[in-house]
Amino acid sequence: MTVKPRLQSYPLPPDELDDVEEELKIRRRSSEQFKISVQEFNSDNPAPIIGEVSVLYKLSGQLRTYQSGNGKHWITLFMNDLDSGIF
Repeated sequence: MTVKPRLQSYPLPPDELDDVEEELKIRRRSSEQFKISVQEFNSDNPAPIIGEVSVLYKLSGQLRTYQSGNGKHWITLFMNDLDSGIF
């Protein structure tokens, strides 16, 4: 029997929120300009949790989605997009 993963929404973990806020501060941006949501694909499998982080830039409506999992690589990708002018 195959169990399909369920999509569950969670708040951004505090350590990741701190990292994002620090990176935004360095770039003279405010976390209030963004809506960040975390959705994890959960199953009964003990494998690492995989999901996605969606970042919405409220001023323009621009939305980007980053794969999440073990580590904070999505934050680097988000900052690269911010630095390149996507947001």
